[in-house]
Amino acid sequence: MILGTNPLKRVNFILIVCLSVTFLSFVCPKGENNLKKEHVQWLNWDQAIKKSHTQPKKFFVILYTDWCLPCKQLEQTSLNDENLVHYINSNFYPIKLNAEDQKNLALNGKNYSFNAQVSKRGVNELALYLTDGNLVFPSTIIIDEFQEGKYTASGLLPVQEMSLFVSYLGSNLYKQTDWDMFKNRFLGKPIPEILNACG
Repeated sequence: MILGTNPLKRVNFILIVCLSVTFLSFVCPKGENNLKKEHVQWLNWDQAIKKSHTQPKKFFVILYTDWCLPCKQLEQTSLNDENLVHYINSNFYPIKLNAEDQKNLALNGKNYSFNAQVSKRGVNELALYLTDGNLVFPSTIIIDEFQEGKYTASGLLPVQEMSLFVSYLGSNLYKQTDWDMFKNRFLGKPIPEILNACG
């Protein structure tokens, strides 16, 4: 017998084994449950503008308000899909833009201010510009890397529709492929296949 017949040595050995197992259970990874899930790495408007000066990239904008329930649902549904989140973080500057932001915001040398007379709560004129005056919350807006072209999808988009929208614009397929043709080709496909549409 390794431990011999001394009961004190057996107790010490058992105690050391139990403490080691307990310590390792806290220190060592426990598989998938311990992996960190990727989240959208949101920027504010000014941060994205500043970054785009040194490294041009498309903007992925979620236009929301604090009182909008579908805006909160969007974060729990479509923006919770790991494939979509990874694609957004890799290909865009993700921005959450409160339509009721009272701060002055600039785009392409033009300043947009808060207009208290547009609705009961008021709205930032940038939100009006980005949606062509069609304020629907949430709205998903893609702005090209030159900050000239803007493309909007209104409402609470299911993950597949949002994946189609961001893949079509993020991969520049919109420059050579008709939207309906693209949508019909990938509708119903798995999210990773949609997001790798141009690959």
